[in-house]
Order: sequence, then structure tokens, then C-alpha cells
Amino acid sequence: VSQSRYGLIDNNPVNISTSGYSITFNEVTPAFIGGQYFELPVSTINLTSVLANPANTKFYAYLRLQYGSPGYAISNTELVENQTTMFIGTIQTNASQISSTNITKVSKFDNYRPSTTLIGGAFPVSTGNPLDPGTISW
Repeated sequence: VSQSRYGLIDNNPVNISTSGYSITFNEVTPAFIGGQYFELPVSTINLTSVLANPANTKFYAYLRLQYGSPGYAISNTELVENQTTMFIGTIQTNASQISSTNITKVSKFDNYRPSTTLIGGAFPVSTGNPLDPGTISW
């Protein structure tokens, strides 16, 4: 079983910021993908490099390992997840800028990820802990 991970195992959100149509990943982020450990550098991606007019579009964010080098990949279409492509979230734009982001830390086992909600490629896990039972919402 191959394991992949994006981000530290903690409760802190991914440190990102936006300006206009640019998204910045503000800190060095650890990742384990394709059987290798990497540290992703601080990175800024302008969505106009993905789509000439990014207004009113949903983008998909991925961690990709290409030719042995990891990096962020943004697409205006969904890509297939595999051992070297990991979905990490979405970016929504309005007429003039990025309006919302949902970039999350990810753990995967082969092509499957634990999730408390029903999403593609997931297996169910509960919220809570041994002293405070949770629920499985799907």
C-alpha cells in the first residue's frame, strides 16, 4: 500500500493568501508522494497562466510529481488522481478576483483517502476520539 501526504499532521489550516487572480502558498509545506519525501517551496500561481480569462471559474488544485519534481498544479478541469497526482482543493473566482479557496491537507492510501463526508475516492471515518465518540455522516 502506497501512502501519500500533503501538509503537516496538525489542526492548522494550509497557509495561503490571495490577491486578484493569484494564490500564494505562504510556507514551505512537507509532502510525501510517489514514495518520496519533499518540501514544497513558497509558491505563487497566477490563474491567468491556467486560463486567459479566469473570471467566474472553478479551479482544481493538485500536488503533482512530474519527472521527479513536486509542484502545485492548477487546472480548470478535474484531473484523475493517482500515485503522482493528489487533489488538494478548489479555487473559485468571481468577475475580478479569487472569491474563495478550499485547500486542505490530505492523507491517502493508494488512491483512497479517509473522509468524514462522502467524496469520490474516500473511505468513511468518524469524527471524535475514543473519549468523545463522533459520527459517520455518510
